[in-house]
Amino acid sequence: MLTKIFFEIDDFMQEFEEEYKKRLLTSKKERVKYNSRLTLSEVMSILVY
Repeated sequence: MLTKIFFEIDDFMQEFEEEYKKRLLTSKKERVKYNSRLTLSEVMSILVY
């Protein structure tokens, strides 16, 4: 069950992140980069599960 949730969320997040990055108002230099061991899809899957 968790695997299915992950794949569904991962597919969604790949499309979402592309659109999100296109629509950001800040320049690339101003963005804060966080170093995380988990991807956003993994975090969202854990939250949903």
